[in-house]
Amino acid sequence: MIRYLRWAYAITASLLVVAIVIQFLLAGIGVFAAGDFCNVVPDESFGCGFALHAWFGRAVLSLLFLLVVMLSFAARAPWRVTGLAGALIGLFLLQGLLLFPYYDGIGPRAVSALHVVNGLLILIVALRLAGRARQLVAELPRSTERLPAKVLASPAGAKGG
Repeated sequence: MIRYLRWAYAITASLLVVAIVIQFLLAGIGVFAAGDFCNVVPDESFGCGFALHAWFGRAVLSLLFLLVVMLSFAARAPWRVTGLAGALIGLFLLQGLLLFPYYDGIGPRAVSALHVVNGLLILIVALRLAGRARQLVAELPRSTERLPAKVLASPAGAKGG
């Protein structure tokens, strides 16, 4: 059972890295794409790309962050690896808080520029976590260990003496 949980952990951690890269892409679309890039998101208060960026972060990334933390406990990952998963939750919460100065006028708006730096930090920690999760899978004993030679020898092949 632990084998499957560690595989699920490694796959989910890798999916998280891919999702974070997609999140950066969506932010880039919000900055560089024309306003009529898509009509999928009805909220026009900020461009479509940023609406997709915000939705993807709230829906997909938050789910993946929670799954990674739960799977780190279920897969019995070492505490340092589980700590990395927990740090991702903290960085994710900080990511949202960094937008308050921009949208609510609390403090200097330039502080919100740290949103990008924090996003890079999230990517770095997620890459490290995915690497450790793959390492946990590699450390598992193989399910098809070699059997002793006398068990493999068949009676039909043995020569009488």
